[in-house]
Amino acid sequence: MENVQQNDWFATILYNPDKDFKNFKEAGLDAANTGLKDRESYKDIQAVQDQFKDAEGNFDEKLYNQFYDSAVRTYNTFVQGNIEDTFLRNMVKSPLDILSDRSTPSQKPLFIVQKVSNPTLKSQGINSLFGEGKALRSYREAAQTQRVVDYKTGKELDWTPDDDDKSGFFDFML
Repeated sequence: MENVQQNDWFATILYNPDKDFKNFKEAGLDAANTGLKDRESYKDIQAVQDQFKDAEGNFDEKLYNQFYDSAVRTYNTFVQGNIEDTFLRNMVKSPLDILSDRSTPSQKPLFIVQKVSNPTLKSQGINSLFGEGKALRSYREAAQTQRVVDYKTGKELDWTPDDDDKSGFFDFML
């Protein structure tokens, strides 16, 4: 089966100067169905000759070459973007990517998160009035020894989180 280019990039940008790549992609143009011929093949077309006339009505070769060079650059950018889209669509996704398809294969995670009781590994101990000593507890562990405050009344209760269930939840077990 022969690969036939249905759309011509030169004609597309010549007659749609106000459109951009997004508009062309929405219209269905891509690297598979859009092509660009060589520089000489467009010079014989009457509509192209009419577009690039100078003040005297002659074909302006310099203006045509500038436009064609611009068309080549934009075509290469358009095709490269299309190839990158195709490549990225088929690439292995991160397992944390919420926007990827479920059918897309995902890579194994590079790290595993584990819950630990003291994640900052900070601890502090006091051995005298103005000195710090060997660490005995982390900040979190030290906070567990403080009295619980009733958030509704603002009063301090007579138990700590480390105490055996003073909240009354497990009183039926006593």
